[in-house]
Amino acid sequence: MARKRDENIFELLAQLPWWISVIVAGLIYAFLAWMLPGMAGNSILMKGVVQGLSTNAWLFAALFLIPIPLSLLNSLGGGKSPRRSTSRRKDDGIFDMLATLPWWVSVVVASIAYIVFQWVFPALAGHSFMLKAMAQAVRTNALLLACLFLIPAPVAYFNATRRRTLLDSQTGIESIRAMTWQDFELLVGEAFRRQGYGVEERGGSAPDGGVDLVLSRDGKTTVAQCKRWRDAQVSVQPVRELFGVMHSAGADAAIFVSTGAYTADALEFARGQPIRLIDGDELARMVAAIQEERRIESRLTKTLTPSPQPPVYGKVCQICGGAMTKRIAKKGPKVGGSFWGCSRFPACRGTLSG
Repeated sequence: MARKRDENIFELLAQLPWWISVIVAGLIYAFLAWMLPGMAGNSILMKGVVQGLSTNAWLFAALFLIPIPLSLLNSLGGGKSPRRSTSRRKDDGIFDMLATLPWWVSVVVASIAYIVFQWVFPALAGHSFMLKAMAQAVRTNALLLACLFLIPAPVAYFNATRRRTLLDSQTGIESIRAMTWQDFELLVGEAFRRQGYGVEERGGSAPDGGVDLVLSRDGKTTVAQCKRWRDAQVSVQPVRELFGVMHSAGADAAIFVSTGAYTADALEFARGQPIRLIDGDELARMVAAIQEERRIESRLTKTLTPSPQPPVYGKVCQICGGAMTKRIAKKGPKVGGSFWGCSRFPACRGTLSG
């Protein structure tokens, strides 16, 4: 079993609904602004500490609002996260996390950071000389500090492009088995991502029983383990370990993905349990189906996108008298059908049936 990592308060709040962070911030403010001053007693030192905390109660309370964007992203991703992180190779910082998310998330975070540095932090500085000096320095360099959060954006874009290429370039089970184990995990994650899952990549250097992917969809969380074994069968032991990890992580289900096959004992253990065993043949079919779906979408897009055509002067617009050109309907009850549209569109919206 992989060692579990202790979570701090901000990580816990990021896994909970966003309004929990608001309530906690409100309680922190109430305690620092009103309750703590009444507990200071007659100690001069204690009164000084309490005065400093009370004066900056808004600042300390605002710190507990930081997890809100992550909570919203988690809820939009489709559900809860496991209670504990398993099989992480290292504790991820915010830049590591942003590099695994869509590139536009870095842009959103940078925008929020700029607003905080430029206006929110200076407004919360109060009358403290030290905080006012810090706020002035931060405000002067707000743009530079915010741009730091854009650093992961190119990495995130590159990672997303690489994952798409990995999946689209596969030709069958043999090409999948020839991949490195790192690329194999990325391939499996991309396959589930294209099926509508939110995917968190955990990394696969942990011993058996670790979690390589955390999948979320429809409010449910699934832990997945990926094994790129060329010929060997997966025995019941790693499947049983994944089942235990599923329960300890608080997940709803588990998926074991292998390029090989499973022993009879492994298949029997998974029967009736919330465990899905995907062997090499099923994985190859899954990848092929996703590739075909992408090809169909591409063909439909090309079909529904009208190619530029010169105006046909035999057809005249009944509204403005201009020449008409052939178009393809993109929406409405006649989507995909052809019609004649005025060459002066959008200034004129005259049409004729095709």
